[in-house]
Amino acid sequence: MQPARFTINVTGGVAAGLYSITVTVRTLDTAGLDWQHLVLHTVVTEAEIIYSSPPGSNGETRFTDIMRAMLPSRTGEPLRPDGAGGTMQYSRSIPISQAWRSEQLHTVAFIQHTQTRVVYQSGSTFE
Repeated sequence: MQPARFTINVTGGVAAGLYSITVTVRTLDTAGLDWQHLVLHTVVTEAEIIYSSPPGSNGETRFTDIMRAMLPSRTGEPLRPDGAGGTMQYSRSIPISQAWRSEQLHTVAFIQHTQTRVVYQSGSTFE
């Protein structure tokens, strides 16, 4: 196991029909990091959906931790390095679809290398 190179703190909340998210990344060890290929992925999830009848062909009616959106896109966003011990903050808001249950929304954020797919750190709003 390697020591952590980052910490991630994720907060999220609902107001005025928007789900707003703040991801705070703190760098701990930048030595040898390939910043050109590090991205932050921010994923909005819904904790649980239960249908009265299966929506598909597999008979399932209960779904957990459903991905609702990736922000700003599925490719993530580049990290903005500012040195060891520095802090980077990312804020996003997304309109809440009528199909979503706002009290069930959560966020998962993770730092990943785009070529090796190594995940350096993750955080979430799950308790």
